[in-house]
Order: sequence, then C-alpha cells, then structure tokens
Amino acid sequence: MSLFQQDKRASLWDHLALLVKWRRELIIFMTIMALSSVTYSIFAKQWYFADSRVLPPSNNSMGLAGLIPNLDSGLLGAMTGMTGEVKLMASVLDSRLMMDRLINKFNWM
Repeated sequence: MSLFQQDKRASLWDHLALLVKWRRELIIFMTIMALSSVTYSIFAKQWYFADSRVLPPSNNSMGLAGLIPNLDSGLLGAMTGMTGEVKLMASVLDSRLMMDRLINKFNWM
C-alpha cells in the first residue's frame, strides 16, 4: 500500500475546523431560515381549530367519584334534573361531527 492510498478518516477536529471556517455563512443561513419561518408562520392562514371537553364519570364508577354521585351536577344540573347519561348524550349531540351529520341527513341550512 502506498502513501497516497491510505484511508484517512475525518476526526472530530476536522469537522470542528470546517464549522469554524464556514461559521459566517452558517450564521447567515440560519438567520435567514429562522426569519423566513417566523414570517411564514405569522402570515399563513390558520386553518385549524381544536376543541375538547371533559365528560363526567359514569355513576357506577369506583373511587372518590363513585362516593359523591352529584359532584358534577352543580346548580344548573340540580335545577334541570339531568342525569349523567342524559348529559353524556347531550354533549355527544353537541359535537361538531354529529351536527354535520344531522345537517346533511335532514338537508338543513
């Protein structure tokens, strides 16, 4: 094997020397990319919307929630007399997916 055919592998110091050599171009490139991504995120149209609800546990649940059955009813729940199952069905029917399905089924505007 001759001297010119030796397999030379790059070490960590070789990579660091390249980073130091091209540091100005790297900083400029990173700054341009950061500014362009921030600009895009500010001016892009927001097409998403998220909504979530926490439903009360069922009446036959174990633990502390089972010991206090009317914990989730509150003043409005006590006045309407709605049970847990009725509240669950009302919250499911109030969801966007169910509203869309009902509108499409009955051809509502």
